[in-house]
Amino acid sequence: MNQTSAPTVFMVNCQEQHLNGVRNIKNLVKLSEGKVNAFSTSKIAEDFKRKLEDSKPADIILLSGYVSLNVIATSIIVLKHDRLNLMIFDARKREYSHRTLTIAELGVDYVDR
Repeated sequence: MNQTSAPTVFMVNCQEQHLNGVRNIKNLVKLSEGKVNAFSTSKIAEDFKRKLEDSKPADIILLSGYVSLNVIATSIIVLKHDRLNLMIFDARKREYSHRTLTIAELGVDYVDR
């Protein structure tokens, strides 16, 4: 029997205040930790590209930390898989919610890459 493994959850930026909501998540991979120079976009993109190289379409981006880092990580995933699985923190419920967007839902015509 072929068992599929649980999707990997890629946490964009791990800082101490983010850890409470993610302690029970299996297959958690931190793309960055602590303070990061959010203006070093080329360096961040290169690092994230390497870390997301083996990502699968079912894998999830957990939004956290700097906006620019989240934009870079989500862009890489959308371009790689034509879909985006997100975990978004709901402050009222104090938990993460899962959402998926496909490239069709984003209203973008496919462009031959």
